[in-house]
Amino acid sequence: MSEEKKDAIDTAKYGIYQKLALVQSVLKAPKNQRNKFGGYNYRSAEDILEAVKPLAIKVGALVTIHDDLVLIGDRYYVKAVVEFHDIDHPEVPAIVTSALAREEEQKKGMDGSQVTGASSSYARKYALNGMFCIDDTKDSDATNDHGKGGGQPEVKKNPVGSAVAAAQAAKPQVNPKYKAVWKAYIDHPANSGLDQQQLKDGFNNLRVSIIGKEKKAADYTDEDWDKLASAIAELADDLPY
Repeated sequence: MSEEKKDAIDTAKYGIYQKLALVQSVLKAPKNQRNKFGGYNYRSAEDILEAVKPLAIKVGALVTIHDDLVLIGDRYYVKAVVEFHDIDHPEVPAIVTSALAREEEQKKGMDGSQVTGASSSYARKYALNGMFCIDDTKDSDATNDHGKGGGQPEVKKNPVGSAVAAAQAAKPQVNPKYKAVWKAYIDHPANSGLDQQQLKDGFNNLRVSIIGKEKKAADYTDEDWDKLASAIAELADDLPY
């Protein structure tokens, strides 16, 4: 008996939710991508799909994904829709998850198609996260300041998020030059599609690598902020795509 037949399972005896649970229980989608700009690893929608496809075949399932454009208010959002189909029982309705990502009106260093593509990749990643129970956010305890943040309201996690929302949520009023440096960072094409926490972590990693961890941001001089601005400008050609 061949190894392939030996490892085969009778997929027809499982229902669609059992099949999805099986895939969720064994799925491993490591963070194989590296954001050199922010200094951390992450996973993309392509990484998740690469891990899901062979598992879906083994349990007799099919995963499809597509995008729609939806108008909410006066802004367009990319809506990614992931469907999990039961091949053995095609009459059973698919399990569906979706996620939204708003297109920025403009993004420095990116044309219209790149902006749409970045929004699509971001929405697809979070729709896949929802389908296969993948958590890309940190626990609230990891970011909770336990009342030491000067009474600032809690920022709720939102997979739709945008760089603009992240900039508004950060709000560290340290130096008049901070806003210009922070904006240059979040507008960098390499940071397209990152959520609020990833932007914060990447920015903190960058400033520590340039200025050092001994000095707090509140104590930065104009010269320090100029060094950070120069570092961001020099990395303009070091993009992950």
